[in-house]
Amino acid sequence: MDKPHPPWTAALLGAAVLGMLALAVVGVGWHAQGGRWFTTTSPSMGEELPVGTFLTTRASTVAQTRVGEVVTFRSPGSGAVFTHRVVGKDASGLETRGDVNGVADAWRITDAELVGAVAWHVPVLGWVVKALPLLLVGTAVVWLVTCRVRPTRRRSWRLLGASVVTGLVGWWLSPWVGLARLGQTAVPEGEKGVLMEVISTGLLPIRAHEVDGPAWAHLRNGQTGDLHLTTGADRGAFDVGAALDLPWWGWVVLVLLLLTPLWWSLVTDYRANAAATDPAVDDRSAGRSPQTAGAAS
Repeated sequence: MDKPHPPWTAALLGAAVLGMLALAVVGVGWHAQGGRWFTTTSPSMGEELPVGTFLTTRASTVAQTRVGEVVTFRSPGSGAVFTHRVVGKDASGLETRGDVNGVADAWRITDAELVGAVAWHVPVLGWVVKALPLLLVGTAVVWLVTCRVRPTRRRSWRLLGASVVTGLVGWWLSPWVGLARLGQTAVPEGEKGVLMEVISTGLLPIRAHEVDGPAWAHLRNGQTGDLHLTTGADRGAFDVGAALDLPWWGWVVLVLLLLTPLWWSLVTDYRANAAATDPAVDDRSAGRSPQTAGAAS
């Protein structure tokens, strides 16, 4: 016989449902007033809006927009969505440019293309928004598949399944480590190689480095750096790579997080087996005293 769920389980589920309903109501109201929301997918705004930033926009017009503001718009040619800073304004519209881009965009933005001005933004939240539907579907599948597992093993199997789902979603989205090339320039005459500007596009700090070469730079999410590449000068091709670059305590935290499913599974298995052999343990985990349980039976 399955043991009853603790009272806080229903309370937590109810709070989650109410929270999602509240977010849905706020989202519908914001959209009705002309607001929109996006997740940044390119590093063109550098540390201001790194990849994976969730942002919202408020309705705005060219006349209301000031130089220096960050706006979201659709490009006149392809209709692709960009979020860049306004660097100029005249009768033909807005001139925009990404903070790490060397030149301004090749178009002028009018009211027809302007989506709105950025109202607020939260780094990392965009990755969460992308991952949440996949995590919810995967967890629901795990819960259904494990319904027929023996009760004493069900929690550990569900924890294992949830860990696998989380790992697969993390592998699919790959938010942790990333590197993009912004461009390269010539080095002073007489020197060998090129100067390449790179930018980190992952959540965790990295060591951007020249493959088989000495050049490297420590970068955080959205930060740019210059690498003087020399190894590929003879063949005219230069390779760069990225590796996770954490302090010692960062590695300790990472290992502990990775081991969390293991020790939690061991704890839940121990408690389930103890409850199966000692009803008093089961009663305490359900929030009842052994005396009360005996009277109820």
